[in-house]
Amino acid sequence: MAESTTVSTPRPQWELGQRIHCVKFYYKTGSFKKTQDSFMRQFKCEKAPSKSRIQNWVDHFEKYGTVENLNAARENRPSNSRHPKKRTAELVERVRESLQQSPKRSVCKRSQFLGMSRETCRRVLVNDIMAYPYRIQTLQTRSRGGLWQSRCSRRSRRHQVSLTSFRPQMKLTSILMKRRTPRRMSSGGPPATKPLHSPKCTVWAAISVRGIIGPICIEESGAAVTVTKEQYVEVLKTFKSESQTIYPSLMSKFWFQQDGASSHTSNLSRDWLKENFRGRVNSLKIDFEWAPHSPDLSPPDFFLWGYLKDRVYTGIPRTITELKEAIREEMRAITNSVRKNVMDNFVLRLKKCTELNGGHLEHML
Repeated sequence: MAESTTVSTPRPQWELGQRIHCVKFYYKTGSFKKTQDSFMRQFKCEKAPSKSRIQNWVDHFEKYGTVENLNAARENRPSNSRHPKKRTAELVERVRESLQQSPKRSVCKRSQFLGMSRETCRRVLVNDIMAYPYRIQTLQTRSRGGLWQSRCSRRSRRHQVSLTSFRPQMKLTSILMKRRTPRRMSSGGPPATKPLHSPKCTVWAAISVRGIIGPICIEESGAAVTVTKEQYVEVLKTFKSESQTIYPSLMSKFWFQQDGASSHTSNLSRDWLKENFRGRVNSLKIDFEWAPHSPDLSPPDFFLWGYLKDRVYTGIPRTITELKEAIREEMRAITNSVRKNVMDNFVLRLKKCTELNGGHLEHML
């Protein structure tokens, strides 16, 4: 059985001249039918006002002496309560100037600043200025199914790892925390007054029980960029040079661990790692494949980046230069005992992950 669909049509808005024509012709003929026919001929339309609509216009004319809608927003119309009108042209202009100067100010604060009631301020904003609040929202995309099964199967495998773990990339912003996005009043749609994201720098660092190498900032012309495979190989070369200088006798014993970013698992990057670490690499697309979606098994993820954020932003860096300097100072301040505790916890996490067959382990640490 087919379902019937009812489509609602909007009610026609009759102009003032059309109302006047209907009232005049009705007084002349006294017939609703003749008035409707005359209306369709005069205005060349296929639909005329209904009899009840014409009767309402006639009654309105006899009561008020006009067919104009007295409830419409007009500058000179009297208020319903017969009190002097509050939303005058001067008041509307004051609110408009206040909106241009401070669009983020709330209706309550704006009414207090202008010395008027909150409801009057709201009506001026919505009815007279046609301004509405807008808020930008950012949403996280949903991941597809099957990722958890892949994660568990790879997490449960045993890996030959050392007490050294490396994590290649992280972006630090100049905002301490995600605050509630403020609303803005605007009559022209959501305003675009500033970029959604604040300036940032892309930082690479390596951590082990022996020490921390970095931070190495990845940028072009002083601006953060998306890391390419060529840039990543240059970072690895810098890392190797500094490691050989600081730990000349340990380079042949270090294992290198990284996540599965495309720049890290490219042929160029993997060839460089295979040549320089000779089988001591934990990464995707390599013999010792590291488990994806496992930040709880990566010291930079479960310790370093969060540790730095808690301390870097306490000084509220205002520029990228200040942000970089704060990152360097906090990395240099990490003591040997802290690094040893982190790497001991890393080994404990690997053991627990193996015992749980790749399951969750945060609640057991």
